[in-house]
Amino acid sequence: MNKDEQLAFLTKFRWIDKYKTFAKVLPLATITRPQEKEIVTGILDACCNDLIALLKQQSKPGKMAIRQAITIHMDELARAGVCHTNKDFGYELFWYLGEKMDIDLKRSSHAKVWGYWKVEANKVVAVSGSRKRKTTSQQA
Repeated sequence: MNKDEQLAFLTKFRWIDKYKTFAKVLPLATITRPQEKEIVTGILDACCNDLIALLKQQSKPGKMAIRQAITIHMDELARAGVCHTNKDFGYELFWYLGEKMDIDLKRSSHAKVWGYWKVEANKVVAVSGSRKRKTTSQQA
């Protein structure tokens, strides 16, 4: 996609009903609480606004700036008080936004734990446990 196509896509994405349009992504998300849907939609719309601002600059934004703008909002979603179904739905849509912006977030975020969620085999899964911390006796 070129810059104009990306701007048109982001503008349209802000105005669509994400839960109706992308219901096939995660059907359970359509039956969650409306307040949580508003939170997720607000975070996605804020991300679109930031991406539009980046694209409207004179120079073309780098992939790192685009990735950083999206991951900031993914972190915000991780801290939001929404159920895991809405988080999964939001992450899938963030990855979709990343694809449209010509970056692969699934590949680059597989090792990142978003709240209590991480990516394994291109799916969001719950973190089953934390890594053991090395003590000073184990490091020697």
